[in-house]
Amino acid sequence: MEGVSPGMKEQKRIYEGLITESLPNGIWVCLDNGDPILGYVSGRIRHSFIHILGHIE
Repeated sequence: MEGVSPGMKEQKRIYEGLITESLPNGIWVCLDNGDPILGYVSGRIRHSFIHILGHIE
């Protein structure tokens, strides 16, 4: 990409949504705008073995 310095990071986007399905290596999340995405848990939550529950009605 021209005009972008190599050290420049991409801007992060923050969305809210509901977990629809929890899988062993990822989670399906339905965003507020209706788009489904596959997410993952990283960092302290993953190392602490915290269980992520899906959407409960």
